[in-house]
Amino acid sequence: MVESYKNFKQELAQLGADEEQIEKAVKEKFGEEEIRIIKEYKEKNSIKALSIEELLEILGITIKHDNLNKLITFLSMLSAFTEDSQVNVSFRAPSSTGKSYIPIELARYFPPEEALWFNSSMIVLSILNWYELGSEC
Repeated sequence: MVESYKNFKQELAQLGADEEQIEKAVKEKFGEEEIRIIKEYKEKNSIKALSIEELLEILGITIKHDNLNKLITFLSMLSAFTEDSQVNVSFRAPSSTGKSYIPIELARYFPPEEALWFNSSMIVLSILNWYELGSEC
């Protein structure tokens, strides 16, 4: 029902109907009650976009500071799920400065079955191996 409602509105728009004509045609085809049900369904099943501040608050649960690095790292990890917009990030700092902390912590937000790899000069660690070994490492 939701798809046919959406397709019907798109077809009318492509034919050049204005908003008033579209609303009138939709009411005639679907009726007031169906439109109300469809709108309620769309509201309940819509995904709310997060602001950068909300994302940083969520990521701040385990990583208290370093907002820019955790944001860039998270978004680059998220980009791995796109078709053609992947981004690579490299942390450059002296040894034992915690370069792998942010990627390892952020990896917990992604499904463990995904085969994402994080590289540093001394370690190659997949999310799968991280979850299998547990956080005692």
